[in-house]
Amino acid sequence: MRASPVGNARVAATTVKQFWDRDPRKVAPGGNQPIAEVKPEMTPVAELRNRGFTKADVNLYKLGAKVFVREGHCATCHQLNGKGLPRMYPPLTESEWAGGNEDRLIKITLKGLWGELTVKDFTYNSPTSTTPPMTPFRSLLSDKEVAGVLTYVRNTFGNDAKPVQPSTVTRVSKQVETRGSFFMVDQILKAHPFAKGELKANKNDN
Repeated sequence: MRASPVGNARVAATTVKQFWDRDPRKVAPGGNQPIAEVKPEMTPVAELRNRGFTKADVNLYKLGAKVFVREGHCATCHQLNGKGLPRMYPPLTESEWAGGNEDRLIKITLKGLWGELTVKDFTYNSPTSTTPPMTPFRSLLSDKEVAGVLTYVRNTFGNDAKPVQPSTVTRVSKQVETRGSFFMVDQILKAHPFAKGELKANKNDN
């Protein structure tokens, strides 16, 4: 299957191979480490405080770190170091997608994302690189957990952006509650286009 001429088949086979013959009780998401040894990358609390985080924001960040490494969640595809898998899953490192507009990021997390996507000069889901759609997490995570994991991602892996509040997730969730799964890339960018220099100014973008 990994040598199939059908792109979707190759992607599916490669994904299955990651977990083949592994005991899910002993394997960390996104890697080979035993679950007991998984330690997600963390920004020091003192640094978060320097970024203006309140105690509640810090607690959200810590919750998000736990969500990130859950089996079948973020680290499974984007990896524990946020670098993703070459030609398959895009990285979260120093990412304008992670650090940019909150509403865009929340919608993607709640409903998933599908379509041709260019990150760091590589185009995912192109004719030569088929990438599975991003999982919609609306049915898997509470508003607080969504806010937490996004706060974590936006302040780890070289990202530096303001925390996402549960109330913001609740507001956006109501806007998209009747929508089916998956935003297409062109749809989400039409609704929330990137501003010039958004990565550098992501603290104030929202």
